[in-house]
Amino acid sequence: MSGGGLGVASRGEASQHIVGCVQPTYLPWLPFFERMEASQTFIYLDDVQYSKNSYMNRNAIKTSQGRQLLTVPVLYKGHSKVLINEIEIDNHTDWAKKHWRSMEQNYSKAEYWKRYRDELETLIRTPRVRLIDLVLPLIEFLKTEFAITTPCNLSSSVKIEQRHNEKLIALCRHFGGSHFIVKPGTEDYHPVEVFTAGGVSLAYLEYSQPRYDHLHGEFVPGLSALDYLLNMGPGPLPFVPKVTFP
Repeated sequence: MSGGGLGVASRGEASQHIVGCVQPTYLPWLPFFERMEASQTFIYLDDVQYSKNSYMNRNAIKTSQGRQLLTVPVLYKGHSKVLINEIEIDNHTDWAKKHWRSMEQNYSKAEYWKRYRDELETLIRTPRVRLIDLVLPLIEFLKTEFAITTPCNLSSSVKIEQRHNEKLIALCRHFGGSHFIVKPGTEDYHPVEVFTAGGVSLAYLEYSQPRYDHLHGEFVPGLSALDYLLNMGPGPLPFVPKVTFP
């Protein structure tokens, strides 16, 4: 494997401090960790409204039939305004056993399965009440195996009343950020002038989308980063995040 961390020098001037911020999700995909690697401070945005039609409680693995979504059932009603860190898991069914069986069936022949089998089983099958208490240990596990050293924080640890972009700006300023990471083409969601007025500049990260060898035939993109770990093993990810400053 090749790759490694993004040094401060390649981010720009030493006075720049890049902040990344994303909602924590179940078994995130590689771009989640690319944004983390590109940041000097990373924030789990856990105190915003839970979105039912998102990947907060699901992600995909690869099987002999292609992609398979693994979804953690949650207790969510209609247009509830419950926050991400408040959403509870629906444990009326043994979803964890089903997820674990799917992983065993489809990754038992992966090169690094035996190395991670016991730890993964504990992380997935340990009973949890809140979704966040399942998601964060899995993210931290993957972060460690990918040798990412970026300090991570919960947005709920900072009492900020603002919402939407104003909340992101306030988080940036709280953690000493000069730049906030966004994807190119997201100016409608993150207007440059709004961030500039708040004293924060935008930094643009275009995901690398690397290809790698994995089981079950042709390459399938957009899977959980767990697929990469079990097939390719630990160590720095196979890219150096490229951040641009307009």
